[in-house]
Amino acid sequence: MIPARTSGHVRDTEPEAASVLVVDDLPEKLLAYRAILEDLGSNVVTCRSGAEALKHLLRQEFAVILLDVQMPEMNGLEIAEMIRRRKKTAFTPIIFLTAFTDEVRIADGYAHGAVDFMQTPVVPGILRAKVKVFVDLYQMNRQVRLQAEERITLTEERAKRATVEEANRRLAYLAEASRILAGSLDTRAIARAVARLAVPTLADIGELTLSLEPGLARQRKIVWIGESDSAVHSRWMAEKDDPADVLHDVIDGCLTSGHPVHLDDLDLVFVPDPELPARAGGHIRALAVFPMLARGRTIGSLALAFGNRVRGRDPADLATAADLASRAAVAFDNARLYHEIQQADRKKNEFLATLAHELRNPLAPIRNGLSILRMSGELSGQAEKTRDMMERQVSHMVRLIDDLLDVARITRGKMELKRERTDFRQALEAAVESSRPLIEAARHAFVQEIEPGPYPIFGDVTRLAQVFTNLINNAAKYTPEGGHIRVEVERAVGILEARIRDDGVGISPEGIADVFDLFNQAGASLDRSQGGLGIGLTLARRIVEMHGGTVAVESPGVGKGSTFTVRLPLANGEQ
Repeated sequence: MIPARTSGHVRDTEPEAASVLVVDDLPEKLLAYRAILEDLGSNVVTCRSGAEALKHLLRQEFAVILLDVQMPEMNGLEIAEMIRRRKKTAFTPIIFLTAFTDEVRIADGYAHGAVDFMQTPVVPGILRAKVKVFVDLYQMNRQVRLQAEERITLTEERAKRATVEEANRRLAYLAEASRILAGSLDTRAIARAVARLAVPTLADIGELTLSLEPGLARQRKIVWIGESDSAVHSRWMAEKDDPADVLHDVIDGCLTSGHPVHLDDLDLVFVPDPELPARAGGHIRALAVFPMLARGRTIGSLALAFGNRVRGRDPADLATAADLASRAAVAFDNARLYHEIQQADRKKNEFLATLAHELRNPLAPIRNGLSILRMSGELSGQAEKTRDMMERQVSHMVRLIDDLLDVARITRGKMELKRERTDFRQALEAAVESSRPLIEAARHAFVQEIEPGPYPIFGDVTRLAQVFTNLINNAAKYTPEGGHIRVEVERAVGILEARIRDDGVGISPEGIADVFDLFNQAGASLDRSQGGLGIGLTLARRIVEMHGGTVAVESPGVGKGSTFTVRLPLANGEQ
């Protein structure tokens, strides 16, 4: 059990002793009164003047006040009048002590707030009995007050706990809603998720209206609890369907204004399908419609209708529904953006494929013409140099176009591998042979270090040669003239590992993560003709992954070279 608290302190289990104030100007009387009352277990406070008595009343509370009528400076009647004027002491019992008991004086005393008169000298037993009555009454009143305070405190604590629990429940609901809505990028799947979240948790009937693209027909998802079976039903509706004119008009107003709408005291019959009996739907007693806003545009609305079940009137419920509509808007907008990106990517891939084919067509006759010129042998020295330069540039363009075609094939899932059992060194030798002119032109020192033994793989030799041609060419292009390139091949458990090392321009730490991205170019300071299109490494990674392998890159930093590592599975797990 939680102990009751007052001012931050736990109350004592033992009740505090009541205090009695005795006011008399004669010390011997004060001593006598103290002796008479000490057996009551009360705290007896004595003073000799009205001013002193008032100071005590400012500091503490008393169960009863014994007040001598005849005192110098301020008599008992004047003191009693001042006590009654203070709100805190207005109802504190006062017993007058006096040697005079004439009727006029007694009436005057009662007029000043006395509850009793006692003639002095007092009879000890009578005084003790009268004071005990007021002490017991004070203790009972205080106990009742404390119990009331404890009940109030307990009620407040329960209300706070209920508020916290409700807030936690709503937060958990919204967190689960975010998790569910983030689980799909399909518009219809998100709509189904919103419907399941809204009904029956938030309302009896829900309508989700989507207007993702201006000018296109709206999509509408209706969800309701049947009055006859209490089951949750749902269906997609055409824009022309109109289950309730008022509902349709309010939704239109919300979509137009972008502001929420809340209507009470309605009496509408909701029939979701004209072919169904009326009892399949329900009654609408209240309606709340929330706009779904995304990037400054209203893309739809979430309408919640409340039927015979009394619900949805709580502002916290409406705030939760508004939050759900906001999160749904983000989910729908993300789905729309994802669809747009997919469409743009598809169009880009189609463009690249078309461009590559269109560029390849005129290159064929150019290459044929250059071959005829070479076979004729009738060119002057300058013309022969021009022909050789044209052949090199045409070959370079053919490689770029082939890479573009390969990118288009991979991104569209149309690249096929002609896999066969062979030795990896066959692909590596073809790559080195293709890259040698570039290596020799830059006067690089090229070294191969291959552990002895067979390297059986099951793969496409041409495509693997393309991978290592790209990697070695990359090393040659990004290594200054006279640099070093080293190819190392070794075996591990079930795999072969090939590394291409260079001491070229290197890669910055932030550039490592992007080096395999399409159209990304390392070495931005290099001439574009050296950098190429930035698709070679993307192709290399995709082809290696299609063979069940991996490719990674390491670099100590800019100007410190780089190492590309390719791991491929050996055929039949051979080592």
